[in-house]
Amino acid sequence: MKHLLFSIILIFAFSVQAQTNRKISDDLSSNKKIYYSEIQDSISSINNIIENLFKEGKDKEGIQYIDTLKNLIQGSYLKNLKFKTLNDSILDMSKIKKPILLQVSATWCNPCMFEIPQLNKMVTKYADSVKFIILFQDTKSKLNRISKKFSDKIILIPSKNSELYTNRVEINNFTHQLGFPSNYYITSDRIIVNFTRGANIPIEYTNKEGKKIKITKEEAERKNLERMEKEIKKLLTYEKQLYKNEVRR
Repeated sequence: MKHLLFSIILIFAFSVQAQTNRKISDDLSSNKKIYYSEIQDSISSINNIIENLFKEGKDKEGIQYIDTLKNLIQGSYLKNLKFKTLNDSILDMSKIKKPILLQVSATWCNPCMFEIPQLNKMVTKYADSVKFIILFQDTKSKLNRISKKFSDKIILIPSKNSELYTNRVEINNFTHQLGFPSNYYITSDRIIVNFTRGANIPIEYTNKEGKKIKITKEEAERKNLERMEKEIKKLLTYEKQLYKNEVRR
């Protein structure tokens, strides 16, 4: 029965992947923009497949579908939305003229809280070139308790309603259902050019091969800094290329 279920999941997964690839190909050939809000059903379907594969111990297949999910998100467009910030001002994304690092976070998420100092360092270094925005699963009252830990150059957006310990955030027509922390790297043209999940934390554990793994605080901080800086540089490279393409036109 378990093998039958796994076969059904794989057939469905390949069907979703094939349909998604055809849709992207058709839309690109017709110069039609694919908006992030329009692919939520596909994101949900593929993410459910990934969770089932890991539950079955099929890590290799699960990782392959993580790549499929990332490729689905990359290249989609984010609409110019409006958000109410922690200080009650209105953030109108249509008025932001530079690339954006949009993070989705939660105050109860240990990796999210651990990487705050590393994120602040990136803000200090790149705030002139990149806009940093964080959408929180938490409501305003909870976010206020930890808001001073963040650089004042980061825009903090609370949720109106908090769904504790779920992977979902919905704020003003923006839906995120892929856990915390997640980073969307977005050009000034609102193209999502990269999507990443997770952060390093100090930890000790034994892997499946019985090998003991230890990540120190210093190592976790270093890895987070290196990863974020690499991703930000990639975003700025995309932005530069888009500007060159606009000039050529």
